[in-house]
Amino acid sequence: MWVMWSMGFLFVVLANLVVDSNSFHTNTAKAFHAMSFVPSNPAEKVDKVITELQEKTDVKLKELGDDIKTSQSLVEAKITVLETEMKKTLNDTKLPEDSQLSSVRKVMDKIAEVCPNPSSIEGGKVLKSTGRHVGAQVQFQCANGLKLAFTCLATGEWDAKSQCSQTYWENPPLGVYKLPSTFGPGSAVTFIAEPFGTGAMTSIFDFKKNGDYKADMLLHTSIRIKPRTIVRNSRQNGHYGREERAHLSPFNIKVGQPFNFTAVLDKIGYKGYVNGDHYFDFKHRVNEMPQYVVLHGQMKVNSMKVRI
Repeated sequence: MWVMWSMGFLFVVLANLVVDSNSFHTNTAKAFHAMSFVPSNPAEKVDKVITELQEKTDVKLKELGDDIKTSQSLVEAKITVLETEMKKTLNDTKLPEDSQLSSVRKVMDKIAEVCPNPSSIEGGKVLKSTGRHVGAQVQFQCANGLKLAFTCLATGEWDAKSQCSQTYWENPPLGVYKLPSTFGPGSAVTFIAEPFGTGAMTSIFDFKKNGDYKADMLLHTSIRIKPRTIVRNSRQNGHYGREERAHLSPFNIKVGQPFNFTAVLDKIGYKGYVNGDHYFDFKHRVNEMPQYVVLHGQMKVNSMKVRI
């Protein structure tokens, strides 16, 4: 009897130990799960930040879109109100139909006006104006006979790329002359001049960037009658470049006799003509347009003309 009781007690103790052992292993596995020790990934943090920024950007874009729609709605509402007022005016007025249409046109023209009233420009006055709406034109009469036309742009400004400038001189003295702002490829300067002195060196003109004496020369040209040649060169930063010259035949320039000289500007360079004959080409050495022309040397200039 005692033996049986002892064996039963031992069996109960062993059973409890098995249960405690299972519980120990189960709790240990949960407590030390490997995922608890995985370090945070920097890439995941970056993705999170980018996602948050994208969400904020989307919100701002939506708000901006709403603002645009609101502005459009306000404009459309104003147009609707204006149309209503115009219709009401037409219905209420007792004026003839032509007068009614005239009133409507005046209202519409007033709305369409975007450019300021054209004012006189230096060396010119308003000749004719077709309005102040987009596409309208204003014409100016320059004192030198040149006519200019400006167009009203959608930006609310006149397309005033050119201004009245003197383009013809009678018996101009030697010196510096400003070229029109529109002087560019296709433009030309023509002189009628009379050489004097020995004819060893008669400088005709220089095309320059500005009117300063030491300014760069885009084209320096001098006629040398005795060696019968026209020398071409340029000057940059105070230094002359390589001379270009050619002995020409026939050479129709003589001391005491007037001659006609024309310099034409194009995209490649300058072309020189004497009494209508093509005498030289001079390629651009500086990618700039001349702003001044200088007359100097042993000559008397009878006239000078600028062709735009």
